[in-house]
Amino acid sequence: MILRKPTLVLLLVICLTSHAHGEVIIVKSLEFISDTSTHIGIFTTTNVVPEAPHTTRLEQFDAYEIAATRSRILKGDPQTEVRFRYVAEKQPMRTDAVTNGAEFLVFFTETNSITTISHQVDLSRPNTGPYGSIAITKDFKVLRSKDPILTALAARLSRTNNPTAVRTGPGWLGNGGIMVCIPHNTEAFPLLNRGSVLSMIVPPDDEYRIQAHALLSSKPAAGKWSAAYVLASYPDTNTIAALRTLLDDTETYTYRVSGANGAIITNVTYPGRTAAYLVLKRLGVDVKKPEGADPE
Repeated sequence: MILRKPTLVLLLVICLTSHAHGEVIIVKSLEFISDTSTHIGIFTTTNVVPEAPHTTRLEQFDAYEIAATRSRILKGDPQTEVRFRYVAEKQPMRTDAVTNGAEFLVFFTETNSITTISHQVDLSRPNTGPYGSIAITKDFKVLRSKDPILTALAARLSRTNNPTAVRTGPGWLGNGGIMVCIPHNTEAFPLLNRGSVLSMIVPPDDEYRIQAHALLSSKPAAGKWSAAYVLASYPDTNTIAALRTLLDDTETYTYRVSGANGAIITNVTYPGRTAAYLVLKRLGVDVKKPEGADPE
């Protein structure tokens, strides 16, 4: 089966306009996790204590309390010993469990001098964990064994050690990432699909900036405002100039709501203007609210 590379329109427009229609499952790409981790290491388990079977909605999962010792440093200076709780999806045809000697890829973040584990991947049994314990790349490829995971991580670490000249910032999400939708025709979708909207946070690589600028002149309007929110991750003069042009966008969105006594009220808004205005404000630009922009 040939998987076509999804366009940014598909990834962003569907994602941003579908959140109201079901539970939103959000995962982070391996690249984003790598970029935002202060320390990364490989750890070998020394003590694994299974928990009692779940009787809640998580009964299809096995859980463990794990102690592990660092065997390899990949980034920063991770602590030598860790303890964490690990939840692994229980698959019908699988009877193996996490045991002593298993290898885990562990990611750490540091906030206000406090270091915490943000993510872990079972290298001995990749993709048996829940949404937070799997390894998926920003192009939605599922990494199903140790070597591909470590190869992809090494490539990302090499890239971030030699950054490009493109300036990036916290973006609309505030954590430096961009949220995209996981399309149906990708490897990641069937692994994660639980009948909900599937989203992924990816790093603000330059490809997204280029596509977002191209989308500013697109139709329908959803392409424009999706692009505007993406450009919040690129606080440069080109972004500001492009967003200022969107303040005069003429494309409208009409919706109806029930008012008092059952009356139907029709509202007309300018989503492109609204997005441009909100993003410019987020970037610290002094800008007047354009006519027809949604209330803040």
